[in-house]
Amino acid sequence: MKIPRPPMRKARIEIIPMIDTIFFLLVFFMIASLNMTRMRAIAVALPKNSPPSAAASGGAGGADLILTLTERGDYYLGKQRLGSDPQALQAALTDHLRNAAPRDVVLNLGKQQTTQSLVGVMDVLNRARTATGKDVPVLIATEPVDQEGHALPGGAPASDTQAGGL
Repeated sequence: MKIPRPPMRKARIEIIPMIDTIFFLLVFFMIASLNMTRMRAIAVALPKNSPPSAAASGGAGGADLILTLTERGDYYLGKQRLGSDPQALQAALTDHLRNAAPRDVVLNLGKQQTTQSLVGVMDVLNRARTATGKDVPVLIATEPVDQEGHALPGGAPASDTQAGGL
């Protein structure tokens, strides 16, 4: 008895399973290479947000000291007019820091002042030290404000219109 053989089929190579396999190998090597890479970066201490405290609201612990340089070149420390002499600013700032350490020194510059004026004031502030010998923390205001923190219309302190300041 003769058993009939089924007809011979041509062999086919399926491409879809091969594509899936190559894709999984690619993903595996990509993830493995990311884990082998060493990140070399500089650690930076970023500022952290803290809730407002009594010092921030003007309570104990010092308040901000406003330092203003008007368009005419006059220095104001708080509401006190110091004139246009940087040495007078240095002396008044040193005297003020001996008596009370502010939380921050807020620097206001008139809109017509140059970058060189900013650098000059920053040099004076860099030479100043608190009573404990620490650097003075400085903030640069982007809009002129008065001693209470309210925006000024012309960029000059409120006492600028008074004769002799305080």
